[in-house]
Amino acid sequence: MAGRAVLIAGAPGTGKTAIALAIASELGPKVPFCPMVGSEVYSSEVKKTEILMENFRRAIGLRIKETKEVWEGEVVELKTEEKEDNNNNKIVTNVIIQLKTTKGSKQLKLDPSIHDNIQKEKVKVGDVIYIEASSG
Repeated sequence: MAGRAVLIAGAPGTGKTAIALAIASELGPKVPFCPMVGSEVYSSEVKKTEILMENFRRAIGLRIKETKEVWEGEVVELKTEEKEDNNNNKIVTNVIIQLKTTKGSKQLKLDPSIHDNIQKEKVKVGDVIYIEASSG
C-alpha cells in the first residue's frame, strides 16, 4: 500500500478535505478520492488498521476496470455436434452458433457446457444473444 495513499490529519475546519479534493482533481480523473471520517477510525468496535486498510482497498479498487470479450448478434444457425458413448447415448461435443453481427458474420464453436444454457433460455434462430467469451 505504500505510495498509493495520502493520510491528512488535523483539527476540524482546517481545510483537509479541500486540500485532498484539490490534489485528487489535479492528478486527474483516474485518481480516486475516498474521504474518511475520524470517528470511523477511532471506533472501539473495529481496529484502526482494519478501517484504514478497508478504505485504502476501496480507493485502489475504484481504479480497476474489467474488460471482457463478448460476442453479440442475431442467431443465424444453431447446431450441435454429437457422438455416441459406449452405451449408445448421444453426447454433445460442441455447440456451433453462427451470429450475424453489426460487423458481419461470426461462427463460434463453443464448449458443450453452453448447450444446457441454450436450452434453458430457449434460444432459437432469429434471437439476439450475448455471450461472454470467458464463461459462455
